[in-house]
Amino acid sequence: MLAWLLTHGREGELRERILSFAALENGGAVLDIGCGTGTLAIAASRHVGTAGEVIGIDASPAMVAREITRVLKSGGRVLAVDFGRAKQRGLLAHFHRHGHVDVHDIVTLFEEAGLTPVRTGPVGMNNLDFVLAEATPRERRDRGACA
Repeated sequence: MLAWLLTHGREGELRERILSFAALENGGAVLDIGCGTGTLAIAASRHVGTAGEVIGIDASPAMVAREITRVLKSGGRVLAVDFGRAKQRGLLAHFHRHGHVDVHDIVTLFEEAGLTPVRTGPVGMNNLDFVLAEATPRERRDRGACA
């Protein structure tokens, strides 16, 4: 219900817009971290088809930060979407206190984890921002080099 209210009834459009940033392909693999109800993971499964794989987990930030670079394959992508710093506070913002992070903090977190941010920006709905990052080859990460 909250997602419907926040998107003004356009939740499906928001999911598809988010998935477009991930550039999913048939047969691809997706890990939806913080999947909540799983609606985004279900939508992603339509993009990767029956040859692909989608796994959704609802983990703590500490678990994610410790594991993401360990399990991400070289060239793999990470897409983070969260509410940016609110410029306005309305009735819905009063009830929804999730996120509200600076996109530059996500970029810094990814860089410190050895990932290379390749694209950032607004999703275009409800003050949502995204960061797309890529895993560098393991041997380059081990030497501390950035791509």
